[in-house]
This record gives sequence, C-alpha cells and structure tokens, in this order.
Amino acid sequence: MWTERHLEQEKPVLWSPLDAVDPHISTGLSFIPCTIHGSNVGQSASIDYEQLERILDSAADVYISKCYNAPFGELSIHLFKGNRNDLAKNYKSRRPHLITFLNGSKKDKNKLMEENPILFKYFTEIWKLRDRHMGKGLPNHYIFQLIQCYEEECIHPVCKRGKPEKEPVWYDGGPPLSHLPIPIPDPKRRWGQACNACIGFCTGHYIKPDDHMEHVAKYGTDKCMFSTKRSSGNSSKVKVPEKKSRQSTTIYARQFCLLMMFIFR
Repeated sequence: MWTERHLEQEKPVLWSPLDAVDPHISTGLSFIPCTIHGSNVGQSASIDYEQLERILDSAADVYISKCYNAPFGELSIHLFKGNRNDLAKNYKSRRPHLITFLNGSKKDKNKLMEENPILFKYFTEIWKLRDRHMGKGLPNHYIFQLIQCYEEECIHPVCKRGKPEKEPVWYDGGPPLSHLPIPIPDPKRRWGQACNACIGFCTGHYIKPDDHMEHVAKYGTDKCMFSTKRSSGNSSKVKVPEKKSRQSTTIYARQFCLLMMFIFR
C-alpha cells in the first residue's frame, strides 16, 4: 500500500517508521477484553467473522476514546478509524491474493497468475518498483523509505520526467531527499558532561539536524541509532542507547518531525 501511494500520489520520496510503539498517555492504558461482545466462535466451532468485526470495532472505539486528545509533548493525540469506502473494500478483497503473491507456494502463485493475470501483473510491477526505490543502507525493520531511481524503464511518473539538474531537498535550504537524518548521539555532548542546555544532570544529546549531513559524510552511518550494523545480528547483542533526558529528546524530536512533515505535503 505504501508503494502504491508513492506511485499514485507521484511522491518523490516516501518515508514511514515501521517500529510502531504506543506512546505513554496521561489517561493510562485500558484493558479491552477480546470478548467485549461475547465469543467470536460460532455454533459450528468456526470463527464468526461478523461477530469478530463487531468486537474489533468496539475495541477500537474504546481505545480511541481513551487516547483521543491525550497530551503528547507539546501536541495532542488524534486517532481515527480506518476507512470503509470502496477502496478499503478492494484492499480487503484482494488481500488473500497479495498474500499468495508474496508468500505462496510456486503452485499457488502459478494458479494466481493463470486465474488473475491482470492482478498478478499489477502486483509484480508494484513489487519491482518497491525494490527499485527502496532506500539503501537503512534498517528495513525500522524504516521504510522509497526514493526516486530516475531509471528509464521505471513506471514512476517522477522518474519518467527525468533526473532534475538540482537534487530535490526536504525543504528550502534543507538537506537533499537522499539524506535521511537518523538520530546520532552527539560525541561532543555525552552523558554526564557539562551542559548549558540541560537543567541538572545531562544525559546526553543527539547531533543537531543542521550538522547531521556533514557528520555522516565524514564518519558514515555506523553511529546512527538504527544503522544496519548496530541493529543486525542477535538482538541480545545490540547495544541499547542510553535513555535521553525528556528535554533533549523533545528538542530533537521537534526538529526531526519538522523535517519529516514535508514528506506528506
């Protein structure tokens, strides 16, 4: 779906975090029973999908009611239910075919190609576009980024128009779209050092976005919090970054979000 949006909306770049984490909200977490309307098992011992949909719909109502307008930094949380229009129904109806295309056996894939050749061709084109535009050197289990390739055979409208003389930037005067400022701990402002920005003990800071590109050009991305080298291999061996102070994290998050918001404008 993200690749489709990237194509249909003619986005020069698409970026999305994949490691979703529920924020700590002031209302606290609420227990929502999975049997809020009774069991989702029918009389024949099979799943009653209408009942299951009713349960999930009500559970979403409860979750939204507890989280909506909850404070999140200087802003507040706004949650909405997913769409149920014809587009959403189309996504739902084709989902089994997409799962077959991605993870099915060779026999099932051949059957899909024979019975639904147009859909199979569409899936193939979208998947090729995903592979061609996937950001290189990023931890794909944390970050999903698609960026132009400008290859002649590419189906993306931005690529078809050809490579521009000047590389597009995130915002006026900002870094190029090819540069994604993943947080890097600032070696000059480490844990426990004297700091004019913190009140009391300093737990360290991240490199400012304006200095990020120069640092990566000089030292590479190995020190990024989610670099492929830091996050690969056994998760038990990955060094967990020290917890940052609320003040330093909020400042960096505000700067980082101001940059990322330009992706969806």
